Amino acid sequence: MATVVGGTAISRTKRLASIDALRGFDMLWILGGDTLFRAVAEFCGQPKPAEQMEHVVWNGFRFYDLNFPTFCLSLGWHCLSLCRNTPI
Repeated sequence: MATVVGGTAISRTKRLASIDALRGFDMLWILGGDTLFRAVAEFCGQPKPAEQMEHVVWNGFRFYDLNFPTFCLSLGWHCLSLCRNTPI
């Protein structure tokens, strides 16, 4: 599939939508989705799920601890596709 811009054909590359969706989901949490999640949980009277949005001091693992590793993983996939010149 190609798009013509100024008389020049530019081919569109297909991208793997799931990686873009994962990166978007991760960016939601990084940019403040945790605050929205906490507010909704407290409004519903369920403070227990909101605990997943806090880092554990040392011993333990929670959902919020996955944000940065997930972002690094999706960034690595994109960098790999750029090095290979193939869309992911």
